[in-house]
Amino acid sequence: MATPSCQKIPQLHNSRMQLTELKKFAETKKIALAGAIAILLIAGIILVWDVFRGPTNDSARQQLLEFIPPNSAAVIFVDLDKFKQSPFLGKIYEWLPHSAEDSEYAQFVRDTGFSYERDLKQVVMAISNRGAGTDVVAVADGKFDRK
Repeated sequence: MATPSCQKIPQLHNSRMQLTELKKFAETKKIALAGAIAILLIAGIILVWDVFRGPTNDSARQQLLEFIPPNSAAVIFVDLDKFKQSPFLGKIYEWLPHSAEDSEYAQFVRDTGFSYERDLKQVVMAISNRGAGTDVVAVADGKFDRK
C-alpha cells in the first residue's frame, strides 16, 4: 500500500507546479495585453493630435515650395514669423534709418486691412533664367482677407 500513496504525491506536486505556471503565464499574458493596449492608445492619441493640430511650419513650407518651378536657378524662403521673433531683426531695425510711413502704403493698409509687417507669415521666391530674360515667382502665406 505504500507504493500507491507514493505515486499520488508526485502527481499532486506536478499538478501544483503546472497550476503555478499557468497562473504566471496568465499574469504575463495580462501584462502583455495591457502593454499592447497602452501602446495602441498612445499611437492613437499621437495620430489624432497630428491630424487636428493643423499644419506645421514644415508642411506649410512644403506647400509653398510646391508652387516653385522645378528648373529654378535660386530659391529663397523666409519664415517671417520666426524672423520677427529673432534678436537679429531688432538689431537690423536699430541700424536702419527710420522714415515716415508712405502715404500710399498707409492708404493701402486702411483700404485692405493688410499690413505686410503684421500679416505675412512666410514668403518664397524663385528665380529662373530663360535665355536673356529672368522670371521671378513669389508666393506668400499670411493672413489675407479675400474681400
